[in-house]
Amino acid sequence: MAAERKLVAARGPSALARIRGFFVDAYKELGKVIWPSREDVRKFTLVVIVAVVAVALFMHLWDRILGYFTRPLFAPR
Repeated sequence: MAAERKLVAARGPSALARIRGFFVDAYKELGKVIWPSREDVRKFTLVVIVAVVAVALFMHLWDRILGYFTRPLFAPR
């Protein structure tokens, strides 16, 4: 009996205990996070939307310009 107890103790915590420990630690770390305010989230979201639209317009314009100059190269003869 004593040998079995030593063997179990040598293995360390069970998988279930390690999973539980992970979630406990993750919950503690989330308590340390400085969350942005609602106003900050709105501002950052607006910045992202404007940036995406600007890049999309730039890519569209660049595609049209390159298409204008390369279309004669690929036109059927």
